[in-house]
Amino acid sequence: MLLCKTSYVEICDIEHLALVGNSLAAWPQNLKNCRRIRHPLRETKPFLRDKIICKSSGAHIGNVQNNLNIGLYKTKNVALFKASDTVLDCGQGAIIDFPTWKTIREMLDIKTAEVKLNVATLLLLAGRAEEELAAGLTEEALPAGSQGGAPNETQPAETVVVEDDEPPSKKQKKEPINPHAWKQEDLPEYPNAIELVSSESSSTYRALQEECEQADVVAYDIQWTPDFDDGTDNPIALLQLAFPITGNIYVLQLPLLKRGVPAEV
Repeated sequence: MLLCKTSYVEICDIEHLALVGNSLAAWPQNLKNCRRIRHPLRETKPFLRDKIICKSSGAHIGNVQNNLNIGLYKTKNVALFKASDTVLDCGQGAIIDFPTWKTIREMLDIKTAEVKLNVATLLLLAGRAEEELAAGLTEEALPAGSQGGAPNETQPAETVVVEDDEPPSKKQKKEPINPHAWKQEDLPEYPNAIELVSSESSSTYRALQEECEQADVVAYDIQWTPDFDDGTDNPIALLQLAFPITGNIYVLQLPLLKRGVPAEV
């Protein structure tokens, strides 16, 4: 969920958001709790059509504009949000304040031009934010106004700051896993880590292979573009695998894996 950084009211549902280039975009008709006014620079900068104002705080959270500054985008006006005045609620009490929307692309290590956001993506971002917080790469801050009680949010937010594009630190060598250990203990409510697998040369791909070789039980979920008629049969786009012993979850972007599902899976 996209929130106003000042009032923490809801601005746009996650299913209506997309990362287009390094901009966070949505169709204007999907916005809520905000109003549009004519942009004062429309005459000198025609691509700027309207300003998006949060009704609760009066903050300028973005603009409605045409495609001139982001390239051809379905030839329509689109709402682009300001990272400086909005935050993403990733669930599980994690609200991430991104310095720029490019940070999302860097955290997910995705190079495709357009990235549709969903619940799985937000959970992945929340997991990465917690890892960076634990490593001292980010700072934790209370939402503005939370001292006196923020209107719609009391959970602390995690401010993500990515200084450079350093590769993820190598994982420590894993100890052999007892494939039956999960039967003797209560499973945690939430996963330990959510990893995105989008490249066969990545460390997360190798970690998935190792985990599959030792596991004898796995939970899975698959997602694909809906088939609305008998003439379509869209392939699986996302495969999510959860391992109960380690608490790890891997989100496989199958279209980006040349060999498809790994043999170990």
